[in-house]
Amino acid sequence: LERLSRLNNLKFLFLDDNYFNNSIFSSLGGLSSLRHLSLAVNRLNGSDDIKGLNSLSNLEELDMTGNAIENLVVPKELHNFTNLEELILGKSDLHVSQLLPSIASFTSLKYLSMGGCILTGAVHGQDFRKFKNLENLDMNLVYVDVNTSFLQIVGESMPSLKFLSLTDSILNKNTILDQG
Repeated sequence: LERLSRLNNLKFLFLDDNYFNNSIFSSLGGLSSLRHLSLAVNRLNGSDDIKGLNSLSNLEELDMTGNAIENLVVPKELHNFTNLEELILGKSDLHVSQLLPSIASFTSLKYLSMGGCILTGAVHGQDFRKFKNLENLDMNLVYVDVNTSFLQIVGESMPSLKFLSLTDSILNKNTILDQG
């Protein structure tokens, strides 16, 4: 994979359905022209430290669906990851109270997919306030287990939201939809 860095003009890279683990991030660092990266269905797990992607400043879409990711550790170098518009984390066991603050630095994010995920942890209004540009929130087939009024928080915190999908989701009615 080290030879990938020689592909200076590469815009799209799909490495789906391989057996890559978290060390793949360090192999992708030289692909500064990359705009779309898909690492779906690999062996990424735990808390992924994605600092190896810090030179991918042109990245617009990152797909890590179908991995065992619980959280993304976003180092300070990636806080200027200003072009990332789509983040796809489907089919993972995400700890939402750690994830949302970590990805809040992606201020250009327009599409966030957590479809098929099991979300655990508390959701707080301040976690969503930084997603002012988010237009599409996909939470299809999600088991949501949070201790606050999710729909109220989304409505108050995301003024640009145009599409919210909760299709076939399992909502904890006592805590999620209790609008009081």
